[in-house]
Parts: sequence; structure tokens; C-alpha cells
Amino acid sequence: MLALSSCATSVAPRDLALEYYNIGNAYYDLKKYDKAAEYFTRALSFDRTLAASKYNLAVTWVESGQAEKALPIFRALLDADPKNVKLMSALAYAMSRTGDSEKALRLYEGVLDLAPYDTSALYNYAILLRDAGDLEKAKELFAKVVAASVDDLDALLKLAGVEVSLELYTPAIGHLESYRAKKADSQEALRLLATAYEKTTYYQKAIDVCDADLKLNPKDGVILFMKARMLLTAVADEKAGLNALDKAFAAGFSDAAQIKALSESKDLVDPDVVKERIALAGKQSTDQELKAIPRPSPGTGYKSKPL
Repeated sequence: MLALSSCATSVAPRDLALEYYNIGNAYYDLKKYDKAAEYFTRALSFDRTLAASKYNLAVTWVESGQAEKALPIFRALLDADPKNVKLMSALAYAMSRTGDSEKALRLYEGVLDLAPYDTSALYNYAILLRDAGDLEKAKELFAKVVAASVDDLDALLKLAGVEVSLELYTPAIGHLESYRAKKADSQEALRLLATAYEKTTYYQKAIDVCDADLKLNPKDGVILFMKARMLLTAVADEKAGLNALDKAFAAGFSDAAQIKALSESKDLVDPDVVKERIALAGKQSTDQELKAIPRPSPGTGYKSKPL
């Protein structure tokens, strides 16, 4: 956001514009975006040349989920100042929020040609590349952001997430442990770390991370199932494994592919018991769904019959 001030004492149009502009900024800081947009618009009604109010109005539209309204404003400002990196980045971000990722990517490339060390542009560009499937390039850019801004935990977590997707588990563990040391209550980070430890066969460490997550999120079905899988295969602790498995199903875990893979695993400590428990959970789930189906009532034109 941009801020302005006026030393004039007369109530001239410019002064009124600045007053409304500053009120708009105050509402923006309070996240009252409708009121902020109202006052930025009022400011422009008194002074159409107030570029800062145009910019802040566009930013407000983006933050309020109406990025399409911001596009023409950013474009007009950029036409007047084509090499303004801040405006280019703002337009690229607004484009990404409207789903126009291809144009946003190209615009971020232009931003980085002019300002190769702009960490905000690098970060947003990396996110778009990741979402487009270019994980290697995204990893490279997230790493640049982390190197330039060591306290940027968001970039550190994004880097680790991409590394896990690329099956680069060892560097991911290092980054996730660094992240965890500064922010221990992130469910996303704990899930990624548990996955990385499991994939590198550090099963006890993976289970410890699962337990840390479950202290924060006792009904995290994904983590409960991951813990159950390790206990029922690599660790061979049937009692604890079945307990975690039951809790996972009770928490609503229903990933058919993972459940099937577990039931077919050659490393199960007791395949018959595990398959029986999975079958029982599936039956209970089906029974619950059937109970939720409304029965036809007499007099509706349908013949009532038992389901």
C-alpha cells in the first residue's frame, strides 16, 4: 500500500482526496475492504490523477477476491510507467488470482529480467511454476528466496514440499527440521517431515513426528494411517498398529489406493488380521451411508419398501 500526506489547510479537492485516501488506508489495514474501496473511490472522484489511490484501490480489489476489477487499473498505471517493477508484479499477481497463470508467468519473467533479486516475484513465480508442474525450476527459485531471506519460513516450507514431490527426501528433511525449529505447530510441515522420514526408512523418527502432529491434531486421519502403516509393516507392532488403524478410520480416512496398498503389502505383520480390520471398517462405513439415505414416506406418490 502507498501512503500520502498533505500540509495544506484549505479544503481543496486535492486535500479532500488525500483525506479520503488516508481513511481508505485505515480501512484496508483493518481488512474492511468494502469500506476501503469506497474511500479510495471517493478520493479519485476529487482527484483522478492520484495514482496512489488508483493503485491501492486495485490492491484492495485483489485482496477482497475481486481481482478482475483490479486488472484494468494496473494496466492503465503500467501503460504510464512500463518499467515499473512494482506495477508489473502487482498485475502479475492479480492475473494469477483470476486464473490467468500463463500471462502471469510471462509477466513475472519480465519482472525478474529487470529485478532478478526481487524475492516476492521469485516466490510467486516459483508457486506458479510448481502448480504448472515445473518442479525443478520451482525448487531452484524457492532455494534462491531462502538463500536471500533466511527468515522466510513460507519459502522454506514450499521448497521442502517441492523436494518431497521430487523425492529429494534428505534435503527436504534438513529444511523441514529447520522450519520445525522455528514453527513447531505446522500440520503441513509435520506431514511432509513424517513422509520424508518414512521414505528414507527412518521409521521411528517418522512415528515420533506423527505423534507430534497427533498431539496437535488428534483426529488427523492421514497421519494416523501413516503411523499405522509403519507399525503394521516395518516396525511390526501389531497392537499399536491396529489401534492407529482403527483411529484413522474413525477419523474418516478413506484413501482407497493407500488402504488397498496396505492390505496387499507383503510386509504386514499379520495380513489376515489387518485385512479383517479393513473389511470391518469398510462395512461400518457402508452401513453409516445407508442409514443416511432417507426412506420414502407414505403419500408421496412412491411405493414404500425397505431399503
